[in-house]
Amino acid sequence: MNGNMGELRDELRQHFSSIAETFDRANTLVFDDEHPAEQDLREQLRKINETAEQVRARTVASYASFEQLINDERAETAAQIAAWKQARQTSQLHARADRCERCAVIATEIALLAMDQAERAIIQALLARAEAISVQIQHVGPHRP
Repeated sequence: MNGNMGELRDELRQHFSSIAETFDRANTLVFDDEHPAEQDLREQLRKINETAEQVRARTVASYASFEQLINDERAETAAQIAAWKQARQTSQLHARADRCERCAVIATEIALLAMDQAERAIIQALLARAEAISVQIQHVGPHRP
């Protein structure tokens, strides 16, 4: 990030907006009284599945980076940070701030990726239930007087 708070805010805003959009779509799928047609759900699932492998690869890479940054953060003791401040070691403090900013961005990216997978799971659940009901209705057939 290199000290650019505007860049950090822009990236976080973009992630939060995407998370909110995905949440709104998922919320609509689950709680709207009018459920989307099965064909619409299949089209949504197809679009999600097109990028599923990329999402999985990004999730693994992002999580590995996140874990490394968290481990780096744990290694920096409060005493060490206080010493950097006392000695005015701004390069160390800026490097720490950069790591913390990267960690924040990666954490929101992981949240976004998780929301994408949650939306995918919700659509799959709705489709599975619709299929089960459809087969049940076909099996029972119309009621005869």
